[in-house]
Amino acid sequence: MLPIRYPLFFVCLVVISGCATAPRGPAYKVADAGMKTTAVFETDVRALELSLAQVEASKAFELTWATCVNSNIPGSCKPRSEDSETLRRRHDLIEAIELRAVALDALHAAYAALAAEAQYDAKADLKGAVQDAVDAVNIYSEKVADLRSGHASDALISKPVGIGLSTATGFWADRMQKKRLLAASRAISPVTQRLHDALSYEAEIFKSVSGVAMSHRADARQALIESGVVAGSDVLKPLVSNLGMVMVRDADALITKSAPLKSAVIAVLHAETNAEQRRLEARYDASLAALRGLLKAHKDFEAGADVSADDVLRFLEELVSAIESARSDAD
Repeated sequence: MLPIRYPLFFVCLVVISGCATAPRGPAYKVADAGMKTTAVFETDVRALELSLAQVEASKAFELTWATCVNSNIPGSCKPRSEDSETLRRRHDLIEAIELRAVALDALHAAYAALAAEAQYDAKADLKGAVQDAVDAVNIYSEKVADLRSGHASDALISKPVGIGLSTATGFWADRMQKKRLLAASRAISPVTQRLHDALSYEAEIFKSVSGVAMSHRADARQALIESGVVAGSDVLKPLVSNLGMVMVRDADALITKSAPLKSAVIAVLHAETNAEQRRLEARYDASLAALRGLLKAHKDFEAGADVSADDVLRFLEELVSAIESARSDAD
C-alpha cells in the first residue's frame, strides 16, 4: 500500500500549528497588570495633587497669624502668603503631576486595547491607543525634564509601527494576531519604561519640594493649635489609641494650662508630619517597583517565558494600603 502523501502545505501546518497559536493568555496577563497599575496610579495622582494644592492655604494662615501675633506695629496685621519662587516650584510640580494623570489615562487605554485584542474575536485600535499613550507620556516626560535643572531630556519615544489590523481568517489570522500581540507589547513597553523613568525624576523633585511643603503644613497645624482654633487633644488621640490607652475628658484644658504639655503636643505634631512625608515618598517607591514588575512581565511575554503579575500586584497592594491609610488619617 502506497503511503499517503499529504501536500507540503498541510505538513507545514501540522508542524508549526503548535507555535502559531496566539499567546492570548500571557498577553492578557500583561494587559490586565497594566490596566490595574494605571488605575491605582490615577488614584494616587489625585490624592497627591490635592495634598500639594492645600499647602498654599495652610501657609497663608500660618504666616498671617504669626505676623499679627508677633507684631506691635499698627496696620501690620494683613494677609500674608509665601514667596513667589516657592509657589512657582510647587505649582510646576502640580502641573507635572496633572500631566502624569493624562499620561496614565492614555496608557490605561493602550493596555485596555491590548486586553481586548488578547481575547478571541475582540478587535481594538491598538495602534491608535499606543500612539495616544506615546504622545501623552512624551509630554509628561518633557515637563519633568524641564523641572530638572541641568538635566537633558531623554529622547522622545517614536510612534509605533507594524500594528496594522488583520483581515485574514483561520490559521493565518491566528498567526497574524500573535505578531500583533507581540508588536503591541513591544510598542507599549517603551512607553511604560519612559513613564517609569520620568516618575523616578518626579520623585526626586517631589522630595525637594515636599520637604518645604510638609514643613509649611506642620507650621500651619502648630498655628491652629496655638491659636486655640483646633484642640491639641486631636494630635494626641492616635498616639493614645496606639498605646492602648484612653484620654481623659479634660485633656484640652490640661494642654492649655501646661506649657510643657503643649510643647510635647507640638513635638508629636512635627513627628507625625515627618512620618507623613516618609509615607508619601514610599508611595513613589512602590509605584516605581510596580512599573518595574510590569516591564518584567512585558519582557517575559515577548521572550515566550511564563508571565507572572505577582510582583506588580504586591507593590500595588502596598500603594493602595498607603493611599487608604492617608485617607483615614485625613478623616
